[in-house]
Amino acid sequence: MDKRDSKHLRKALDLATKSACLFVPELSEYLQKKRKEDKHFYVAVSSHTTKKLIRMMYTLETEHRSYEPKVAH
Repeated sequence: MDKRDSKHLRKALDLATKSACLFVPELSEYLQKKRKEDKHFYVAVSSHTTKKLIRMMYTLETEHRSYEPKVAH
């Protein structure tokens, strides 16, 4: 997301990403990976993890699938 984009959309996506990180193990792991790369928390959430969430939602929508979390073996 870019500063030229809608600030309301950015805020909504940031809140959605933070909430999703609590319930979606994939996103939580991805956020932790970015934090280990010494990314600032806001950059890790707003830039990297939000983009991953958008990619996941787009894929699910275009392939007409529902979300199924990965189960650890």
